[in-house]
Amino acid sequence: MGWYGYLGLWCAGFGGVALVGPWALSLVHHLPENVRDTRRRRDTLAAMTAVPGRVVAVLKSAGTDEDGNTLTTIVPVVAFTTHDGTAVTAACEWGIPDPARSYGRELTVHHAPHDPTDFTADIAGAHRAWRQGIVFDTLGFVVVAATAVVGAVAL
Repeated sequence: MGWYGYLGLWCAGFGGVALVGPWALSLVHHLPENVRDTRRRRDTLAAMTAVPGRVVAVLKSAGTDEDGNTLTTIVPVVAFTTHDGTAVTAACEWGIPDPARSYGRELTVHHAPHDPTDFTADIAGAHRAWRQGIVFDTLGFVVVAATAVVGAVAL
């Protein structure tokens, strides 16, 4: 291999460490915090209480983006009463299938006992979301750390 081959390896190694190293350090810093938040959310989901609810309204808003495309947002509004008698009416951003046609639909709402505004209409989807977050963070860390190691070895 000529000098240009060694120069290429050195540049690749330096690039791997210089570009990916800070990203790996950032992930090392943020991963424990994300794990703590995810565990806290998992515990909250496990403690959620199921109550009957109903979609009492469907909010629709329209706007345009910078390209002139029309964007429409549809958000159902859910009403439910907790076991201790607290009435809650709030927008349900996700978890209701076919939100445009959900007006009047009866559904089961799962809410946190200490905060009824922390609720979901799709408990299984909420569980999937926290699992996917941990998997994504861990895989990202492994890929970035491996790239940094390969770059350091190539130096």
